[in-house]
Amino acid sequence: MPSARLYIIRHGETDENRSEIIQGHKDTQLNVAGLSQASVVANTMEKIPLTEVWSSDLQRAVKTAQIIIEKHPGLEISTSKALRERHLGVLEGKHFAARSKVLATFPGGVDPSAERVEAMEKRVMYWWDTEVLGLMSKPVPPPVALVNDNGIVHEHDKYTHDPSNVHHVLVVSHGGFIGSLVRKLVETGRIQSLRKTPMRGSNWVCHNTSITTIDVGEDGKGTLVKYADIAHMLEAVKEGKVATRNADVPQEAMNAVSGRH
Repeated sequence: MPSARLYIIRHGETDENRSEIIQGHKDTQLNVAGLSQASVVANTMEKIPLTEVWSSDLQRAVKTAQIIIEKHPGLEISTSKALRERHLGVLEGKHFAARSKVLATFPGGVDPSAERVEAMEKRVMYWWDTEVLGLMSKPVPPPVALVNDNGIVHEHDKYTHDPSNVHHVLVVSHGGFIGSLVRKLVETGRIQSLRKTPMRGSNWVCHNTSITTIDVGEDGKGTLVKYADIAHMLEAVKEGKVATRNADVPQEAMNAVSGRH
């Protein structure tokens, strides 16, 4: 049995996602679709007995986390710059199609103001080693007393008492951070994947409000249960709860579940 289970969720959609504008540390907001996506993933997470909530301090992540924990009264969000997307220097705010042209203006095609890939990987692994592995020596927080204004225990209280004594941690971050984190954890042997085939190339894409689930034992070793799962979003499309147009999911996949071709 794991000592902690992490639910790592990418923020909901922004106008910049839809317009293919590079964001990085640019503090963008969820658009209407993003708010809807956050509500869908909140429903998916409703019966998870969350004990801790961590989020990037950028608003698109914080708002996603806020919507999720509306169904978990009493929990507070701990924000951290360490969970931010990679800083992309002068590319931030530029259209993705202009990337090559912009970088060509720098010697060697490298913007010195951008966070280097190696630096980001060091950042995400430091966060894992200090924050996540740090949980292994900490007691699981007691369940929040969910009582309404009339003193009546909320129905939610039925499943907040987790007898397994496991940390259930919600982490809301960004696609680049999540992909880099999981890739390095697998490469370094800190976690093992349940997938029979290795993750390569486009398999590391992390869609808006996708859920990555990792179990971690007392010894710090973990298991990648799911990576960037969007089953909940595809089901919501099928049921007509969200629009079929999604900035991050290939249109053919959306068409397949919505019946459109």
